[in-house]
Amino acid sequence: MNRVLAHTGARYPIVQAPMGWIARSTLASAVSRAGGLGIPGAVIGGGLALYWFCRRKKISFGLWADIAAPALALGQAIGRWGNFVNQELMGLPTRLPWAVKINPENRPAGFEQFETFHPLFLYESLWNAANMVLLLWLGRKKADKLKEGDLFLIYLVVYPVGRALLEFIRINSPTVGPFNTNQIVMVIVALVAGGLLLWRHDKFPGQKGNASGTASGTAAQE
Repeated sequence: MNRVLAHTGARYPIVQAPMGWIARSTLASAVSRAGGLGIPGAVIGGGLALYWFCRRKKISFGLWADIAAPALALGQAIGRWGNFVNQELMGLPTRLPWAVKINPENRPAGFEQFETFHPLFLYESLWNAANMVLLLWLGRKKADKLKEGDLFLIYLVVYPVGRALLEFIRINSPTVGPFNTNQIVMVIVALVAGGLLLWRHDKFPGQKGNASGTASGTAAQE
């Protein structure tokens, strides 16, 4: 069950695909050879699988989400290099020393005359690696101040912020009208996760201090 949820989430193009394709992609999500894996869908599917497993075993979901968060960031950092092999996930044309050269057949429509592009996969890989280091450092140095689930929430703030910023230089991002759907989803996730962090640590103005007890009690029940 865990593998089914994680794999289906990764294959289902919640963010990556153009919105019009989502309706007919449910069955195609089970076909591993038809395209790649979507990171946001993988996180959602894997999170649901982990939650189901923790509920079944009566163990803390927050604790295991914290354990998974640094490994998830590392996996993303490594996985992005698949985009380098496939010559995909590129940014706008550039002549910077670290620009990546793209073969003519792999250049996006409208950019065929350009040879070198921003290596967006590299930027995101480095961002995810830095996220992993941050999560490990916080888990070791700030363990006395963190609640179960905090590291995962921090991951859900840091990764979306980086992803949303990189979308400004990405070519062929999915859109709905004039809006970049990747950015919209990432901003919403970061705001919700950041808000939960503040609430759990009584950082909202006027909060009476009962959020921490409620949050810790909920984590213990999970």
